[in-house]
Amino acid sequence: MDNRELKALVSLLEDDDREVSSLVEQKIRSLGDSIIPFLEDHWENSGFNPNVQKRIEDLIHDLQFRTLTERLRVWRNNGGTDLLEGLWLIATYQYPDLSLTKLQQEVDQIYYDAWLEFRQGMHSAAQIDTLNYVFFKKLKFGANTKNFHSAANSMLNIVLETHKGNPISLCVLYMLVGRDSECLYTGLTFRIYSYSPIRLTTILSFTSMFLTKD
Repeated sequence: MDNRELKALVSLLEDDDREVSSLVEQKIRSLGDSIIPFLEDHWENSGFNPNVQKRIEDLIHDLQFRTLTERLRVWRNNGGTDLLEGLWLIATYQYPDLSLTKLQQEVDQIYYDAWLEFRQGMHSAAQIDTLNYVFFKKLKFGANTKNFHSAANSMLNIVLETHKGNPISLCVLYMLVGRDSECLYTGLTFRIYSYSPIRLTTILSFTSMFLTKD
């Protein structure tokens, strides 16, 4: 279908006949996320019809979710070992134009902040203490206790911007930064407990030996 046909198809969402609009929605879903720009354009020019706008919003979210699911499936089937790529894919559900390169640069900056605190010959345990200081004290990463269940806590770009997240996003970000440091660690257990809306207790337990790279 060319652009003119796609625009005409999307315009049929305004049809008052629910059977017609339902058929149109099915056709739009079959076209995949390539039609999203046309849906967004029609949303802006729909005369602020709340019913039509709601249909368009639901379609966009459905198409984005289906695309995300497929991309995550491919990521998993290819090994699923690149945690940064996995978090980036999740974030693109709400931020489709988000750059993986930008996220990598921001993670690298956190590592660089920690690296500046490292000293030559520093024991791996001391490196971990330094990384903890930079991550939790200097940069003040921590749990979003005010809105703990917000979906934004799982969006890495938002976590990097606000320095607030949930235990999983903070754990993975910490691991991504630590992966670039000069110490190797495995079996890391990262737990964040919020005992009150005000006080946050962070517990890091390392269940295996820290080794320094040769």
